Amino acid sequence: MDEALSTIYAALAVNPYAFEKFENDFMSFRYAITKRIGIVPPLVFVFSIGTDGSVYLDHVEELE
Repeated sequence: MDEALSTIYAALAVNPYAFEKFENDFMSFRYAITKRIGIVPPLVFVFSIGTDGSVYLDHVEELE
């Protein structure tokens, strides 16, 4: 699990704006999807970026 998390955290620290963005009239968020690493399934990380550039992790779940 640490390997999957550290990969995403490192990428978010470098450039969170590089990730895919979902936007409609009601909400806006960015997301990242990991690959399976050993026994850890692919994960979806949903996050937002504050006006000051801070990254807020909103949700993590297994990709089905």
